[in-house]
Amino acid sequence: MKLTMLPAAFDVAAGPLECIRRDYSGEPSNKFGEVLDRYSDFVALFEDFDGYVEFFLLQDLINEDGTIRFFHPFDNSRTPAVPKTPEYLEYLQRSMDRIRAVSLWSASGAFRQVPVGPHLV
Repeated sequence: MKLTMLPAAFDVAAGPLECIRRDYSGEPSNKFGEVLDRYSDFVALFEDFDGYVEFFLLQDLINEDGTIRFFHPFDNSRTPAVPKTPEYLEYLQRSMDRIRAVSLWSASGAFRQVPVGPHLV
């Protein structure tokens, strides 16, 4: 049985985050641009991308150089939704790492210690 590749799609966790990053930086070709424009008041609450990442505790999805840590290779949304086997295994490992990180964070009670800025109250 031949596996049919799905159309190009974003990495489910990091793809939308890349769109949000692009929106904050004013970069073109944002797949969610229309939606983010519709909710511009909400987007403005976080002031910038760093504020968005900090509020939603997404630091583990950001590389040290500020780029998005994609779960599988990213080619400006032309990457197949279901990667080839070696890529898919790496994607699964990164997905599990993310789930473990969120579980540990949640279990530690760290969410109670996150400061909320006056612009987010």
